[in-house]
Amino acid sequence: MEPFVHDTQAFLPFGLGSFACPGADLTFDAIRLLLRSLILTFDMTLATGGRTPAELDAKFRMSMRDNFLLTAGTVSVYLKPRG
Repeated sequence: MEPFVHDTQAFLPFGLGSFACPGADLTFDAIRLLLRSLILTFDMTLATGGRTPAELDAKFRMSMRDNFLLTAGTVSVYLKPRG
């Protein structure tokens, strides 16, 4: 089986040119607002489960899948409300 050819222009989730999604900017703003709210509301720590950073990195890399779109593995974090 020959290697996959990755074309960076092949996937355009919000379209391009006159066919571009008018809500793309609103979507990116909503994502930024969500991340900002999480960062300001919670203290976050990585849930290591007793593993070293190298073991966590290896586990994350092994759980990634390339099914046309890259599906990232899971990263577990603890969220503690700021008081």
